[in-house]
Amino acid sequence: MKEGLPLANVLVIQPIAQEGIKMLLAEGLRVTQAENSCLETLSNEIVDADAILVRDAKIPRELIERGKRLSVISRHGAGLERIDIGAATEKGIWVTYTPTANSVSVAEHAIAMILALAKNLLKGDRVLRQGNFAIRHELYGIELEGKTLSILGLGNVGRRLGKKAAYGLGMRVIGYDPYVDDSNLDPLIELNADWESLFKEADFVSLHMSLNDQTKGIIGRKEFELMKKSAFFINCSRGSIVKESELSDALGCGRIAGAGIDVYDPSPPAKDHPLFAMDNVIITPHSAAHTHEAMINMAKQAAQGIIEVLRGEIPTWPANDIREGNLKK
Repeated sequence: MKEGLPLANVLVIQPIAQEGIKMLLAEGLRVTQAENSCLETLSNEIVDADAILVRDAKIPRELIERGKRLSVISRHGAGLERIDIGAATEKGIWVTYTPTANSVSVAEHAIAMILALAKNLLKGDRVLRQGNFAIRHELYGIELEGKTLSILGLGNVGRRLGKKAAYGLGMRVIGYDPYVDDSNLDPLIELNADWESLFKEADFVSLHMSLNDQTKGIIGRKEFELMKKSAFFINCSRGSIVKESELSDALGCGRIAGAGIDVYDPSPPAKDHPLFAMDNVIITPHSAAHTHEAMINMAKQAAQGIIEVLRGEIPTWPANDIREGNLKK
């Protein structure tokens, strides 16, 4: 545990599964639930914290600088864009996250969207409830076996999705990731460095890239115009990687067949978001990772990161660039 502290304080900013809380208490840590996630409230509560555990609240530089005793910021999830990692690193504060905890849930969510779009499940359900059984003669789906799935981003989620699609559904899987080589991939996932061909060849494109300065707005009109008119686009990653207005245009004019969207820019989306009025789009409320199992896994891995740092260990899942700042055991 942190030297000189007989009892370290952990500030949990938003509620998490009790399995994570129990891990922290079992280490003799004092756990406090934040009153709310407003910056003004947290500015007061962080002063006495040795660690914070956060779900999706924003942790900017000004808040980090208030944490005079802070050793670790643990993110309950995989996205890190709301935490100023540079500021934390400058102060010698570890940032940890849970990159493997929800990968099964998100990959399964993408599969669910692919199946629902391929089989017209939502439209069939909606029209039948209106009394139109004869729609069965007009509403034809497609078979997935032999179809091509392009996966953009071959991290934990992308690789799991690829295996499920290839082995479970018999799809051809091609993937793009400049940080991955063939040795890290299942043999049924074809690594393809040609960005344009990933869109041209795909029957489904599924986005699983991290949001950063290089990926923000990377997908737009050009990419949608490369896709087949019969192809579908899935986004269970981050909304701002895609130019939403250009996606809406592509869907509205029939440039692509449909989409499954779990994330938005901004989030939450406006009630009159244009995608909401389209019957060729499946929308979900940024819930791809929200399964009981994933919530427990994220809570436990987030707690593990705190415990490791306070014990003086290098965390299993660090987000900092350890070549910078004053990070140490």
